[in-house]
Amino acid sequence: MITPARKGAAGPPVGNINRMGATLPPVSIEEFQARLDAAGGPATADDQSVTWDGRVLDTRDKVLAFLAELAEARAEGRTLGPA
Repeated sequence: MITPARKGAAGPPVGNINRMGATLPPVSIEEFQARLDAAGGPATADDQSVTWDGRVLDTRDKVLAFLAELAEARAEGRTLGPA
């Protein structure tokens, strides 16, 4: 069963939500654009990724180091997120 997303504290509806509460992929270019607009638009040159523990991944070397750490954790069967 698919129902329209409802407006909530987070802002306007941005797509369809299935009965489990998961947002479904956009079904049209218009819906995709509406989701981008609701999220603040496309990335800008000053956007930065931040890990759950607050590390800013703002350089290529930092991203590669994080990915290596992630691969090592996965190989050991653990995650990098909070326990």
